Amino acid sequence: MYKNCVDDSATQVSAEATASFLFIKNTGKLYSSPTALGSTVPTTGDHVLVTLVNSTTNKLAFLAPGEAFMMTVGGTALAQHPIDCSKIFVQSFEGDGTAAAGDDHIAVEFLAVD
Repeated sequence: MYKNCVDDSATQVSAEATASFLFIKNTGKLYSSPTALGSTVPTTGDHVLVTLVNSTTNKLAFLAPGEAFMMTVGGTALAQHPIDCSKIFVQSFEGDGTAAAGDDHIAVEFLAVD
């Protein structure tokens, strides 16, 4: 499934609050729909910032096209410390970290497993 990673606000990747595994990938494609990819992302505005609690100061990853980010919790820790995906957001940026243009909407692939 794909999420629309936009430039002007952070997008929540999932509402899943008790995940054991989370995978987020910058597809390098423009967003078309939740199930289809668009054309290749222009070289400007092609990076995805992954943040915690919708804040650009709580950075988890900065993904170039094709790169991915993964989190996992297993064993007995899962009951006490699950991944709360509702607090993880994505937003498109230029490769140098500056704000992306208004039409830079990247398709972000994600998987959250409970």
